[in-house]
Amino acid sequence: MGSLQPVQNLPETSQTLLKYEKKPGQVEKFLARTDNNFDWPSSMPENMRRNCFFRITDYQSDIDDVQIGRNIIFFYNALDKGEFLGHENDWVTVYNQEIIEYGKEYSDDELMQIFEKMPGVIQLPVNQKSMPRSEKRKMLGPGEPGLVALFDYDFYDTDNNNKRYQCVIDTGVPSTIFPYQVKRTFWKRKKEWNQKEIDGSGYGEGACEYHSYKMFEVRIGDDQN
Repeated sequence: MGSLQPVQNLPETSQTLLKYEKKPGQVEKFLARTDNNFDWPSSMPENMRRNCFFRITDYQSDIDDVQIGRNIIFFYNALDKGEFLGHENDWVTVYNQEIIEYGKEYSDDELMQIFEKMPGVIQLPVNQKSMPRSEKRKMLGPGEPGLVALFDYDFYDTDNNNKRYQCVIDTGVPSTIFPYQVKRTFWKRKKEWNQKEIDGSGYGEGACEYHSYKMFEVRIGDDQN
């Protein structure tokens, strides 16, 4: 009997990548900006795949965004290959698809300073259980006590197939969840956004969150105000 051969992932195609596409042409752009016979690293979570696809193909993405996407893919390819043996408790800093450092997690301010010197740099933990995660939140029905209130409003994201959003206001705590349109509007002001990849949790499970360094002024009104 022959020995068992390791299972290899088949290369991604325009059809398999279509589930990530929000606008025509993004799949072709992604394939053009990645290696031939590209396939997702098996260790890469689905939300990170979507995040990288978005960074590499969004019409507002710049060279730093594309570099971040490539660096994240590089990290998970290296994780698949077992290249982090002996560094199970370390965070890995990747720049230009090269490992430049093993060590402790940078603070937000430290990572921002490094990003200014090396645009597109990322830092991820070898132990994926150490990935930053938002605190779990709970949606409560009418009449139940809690810190979360849901306000309907007519916001349709024209850049995302007219996807309809609801505004979630976390009252009593210093955090508010907005549609991605907020970051898209201020996308050039990179110093105001945390560059770390943060996994959503609770009702945000499976999504990537983008946290702001700056405070936003929020006004809630009706059709007359």
